[in-house]
Amino acid sequence: QVRKAALHSVNVVCVSPSCSEILQDSTDLILERIKDDSKQRPELIREVDLGPFKHKVDDGLPLRKFAYTVCCSLLAAYPEQVASPTIIDLVIQGMGDNEDIQVICCQLLQDLCSWNFALFRIMGRVGDLVEPFDRCIMRWIKQVQAKQQVGRAMDMLRLYARTLKVVEPIAEANQHKVFVDFMGRILKDPAFAQVYEQATAGKDSL
Repeated sequence: QVRKAALHSVNVVCVSPSCSEILQDSTDLILERIKDDSKQRPELIREVDLGPFKHKVDDGLPLRKFAYTVCCSLLAAYPEQVASPTIIDLVIQGMGDNEDIQVICCQLLQDLCSWNFALFRIMGRVGDLVEPFDRCIMRWIKQVQAKQQVGRAMDMLRLYARTLKVVEPIAEANQHKVFVDFMGRILKDPAFAQVYEQATAGKDSL
């Protein structure tokens, strides 16, 4: 709770125009704390007995979600200092976490790619995004095929499509074969091709 309260204070400063300069010289330190607080901790996962079922409760999830949220605010407030490959590392880590964190990570990646000056800093890491996005997309495609949680699956696929749509021009401009080949392969799936086309046409319902 103390760490979450500290992050909350940082977030308030970041989003306040009159206070944002306070943290300008401390972005590296804050990013280090975010990296630490955004990691999954097995010791904070407990199992709750619900009679015939057992349910896992992740007590560390609220702190991780807030750490990623603060990272978004930090990037918006101090893009010159924060836009770096470190953000790519956080996105890759978060794409293997809870769905709520994946949503924040996709927004974080979209925000990062919106800064033209940052593109040359991250273009060498674009290929590292292929494996986590491939894994996430295939998971939800399988859900659609099995007709399980179809609504949620399509929402997540739309999210990935919007995010990859932002990254794709960077990969194409730099002839990043691994990423381009990945996009060619994943777009052969009808479900993902449909949501990607909607994102391209601006008809995304989310």
